[in-house]
Amino acid sequence: MKYYQEITLIADEEITPYFLWSRVYAQIHIALVDNKNPQIGVGFPQYHFNKKRGTLGLKLRVFAQTEQELSELNLVKWLERLSDYLHLKSIQAVPVCHRHAIFYRYHPDSSKENLARRYAKKHALSYNEAVARLGDYTSDPIINYPFVMLKSQTTGVDFCLRIAKKMVDDAVIGEFGSYGLGGGSVPDF
Repeated sequence: MKYYQEITLIADEEITPYFLWSRVYAQIHIALVDNKNPQIGVGFPQYHFNKKRGTLGLKLRVFAQTEQELSELNLVKWLERLSDYLHLKSIQAVPVCHRHAIFYRYHPDSSKENLARRYAKKHALSYNEAVARLGDYTSDPIINYPFVMLKSQTTGVDFCLRIAKKMVDDAVIGEFGSYGLGGGSVPDF
């Protein structure tokens, strides 16, 4: 990743960072879906997590290989109605960076019933067959990674987009999903 654009949330007493994250990240998601470029990823330079709690901080960086890719994403347009609550910097070159991170979506294991239902659908099995195949499955406890509350555009259901971070020694080339998270790494500075 050679270029980035930084967004800083401006929270106050009336508008919490959690509310702003929901609005800003929903718009980032829509921009990424509209743009259809799997080479654009996001990073959270103030991300912090310990075993009990974490925070995304107040900054988001959107990364791309070229300045043109970020220009075509046109964050100014997508974040226009939120401009009173954030500061959007111009596109900049990534400084020399020796740290890299992969930010990815964390899916906590759900109940055996939910897993069986999904497994049955995916493998064209009956629910009872799926339960039998899962056997004595027990779910792991949910890790409380930092998250953004979002509303599904297709189902209208609210959900937590839990975001985990993994440090890597070298840059990892990969495709990013529609939330800017996933298979590739981004510079961590």
